[in-house]
Amino acid sequence: MKIVRAFPPNYAALCAAFPIRGRPGIIFSYGDTIYNPAGNPLSEALKVHEDVHGRRQNGNPAAWWERYIADKDFRRDEEIAAHCAEAAYVLATATNRNARRAGLFHVADRLSSPIYGGLMTKREAMALLRDVYPMEQPYGAM
Repeated sequence: MKIVRAFPPNYAALCAAFPIRGRPGIIFSYGDTIYNPAGNPLSEALKVHEDVHGRRQNGNPAAWWERYIADKDFRRDEEIAAHCAEAAYVLATATNRNARRAGLFHVADRLSSPIYGGLMTKREAMALLRDVYPMEQPYGAM
């Protein structure tokens, strides 16, 4: 995917739907492009995450984004797919147990972020990652 320092074509619609205005660090996948308005360096894990979105847009990012904005269940499923791919990358590249735990905690924190429209709580995100990666048990007893 190419990375550009700009807002995506549908930025106004995204700002109307989600609490993202004034947060330039948020990145967006639109087709084969990652829009990175702030120009911040992107981790490989985030590139994997955004690549999942780009591929799932199936050559029609405008329609995908319309559904993403309007359909919370669709949005949740899309974010779970992308965050799980990101978590898999973190697990595959982490050098030790502590790095795996910290990486998965970060992924769960982002998945439960309000920028996605309240898809799940942090506890739910952690439980989801536990279900997907049961051997890791990264969060201790709850």
